[in-house]
Amino acid sequence: MFLRRACSIALLGLLGCAKKQLPLQDPSQTQQTTCSHIILYDFDSKFTEAQKADVIAAADAWTEGTGHRHCFFHNESIKTAFFLKSEAALHFRLTDSKKQMCALELNSPACEKVVGLWAADSRSIWLLDAYPEWRRLTASHEIGHMLGLAHREIPGTVMHADITDTNIEFAAQPVPLADREEYFRLWRNVK
Repeated sequence: MFLRRACSIALLGLLGCAKKQLPLQDPSQTQQTTCSHIILYDFDSKFTEAQKADVIAAADAWTEGTGHRHCFFHNESIKTAFFLKSEAALHFRLTDSKKQMCALELNSPACEKVVGLWAADSRSIWLLDAYPEWRRLTASHEIGHMLGLAHREIPGTVMHADITDTNIEFAAQPVPLADREEYFRLWRNVK
């Protein structure tokens, strides 16, 4: 049922149907009935089903956390449901090479701590496979960057620069309120 609803919402958004814009409020207080911004994503061939499930959970958490202003859909689910030929706007990439991750980070001094990376030029989120217990949190953090959020100095948030300060139990939680408030601050005037 959820997939059918999600795909129906996605199709309406893709076809450019009229969208009812609700007054902008805290996304945790108001859920839109249609998505203002639909983001299709795909995975490279290295992802296992379990790895995909972690990323899908992170994307779903952001869909909820943004009050459905930004809705993330796995490209294959949309194609399967509507037989659409569509290109993903976001690509998830997996690497097991810290060296490759550091090269993507332009060999910055902090690259040894990097476990994920939002590469805006290629619209790709890179995840280092060496830390599976942090995969969902890392994916959620990088999606936050994709949405325009910067690092925060608030431990326990998705956007804290050091994920080791964030509770690993986040994997079963929604996006923290501080991150949702920052998202809302950035997106409140964007239709």
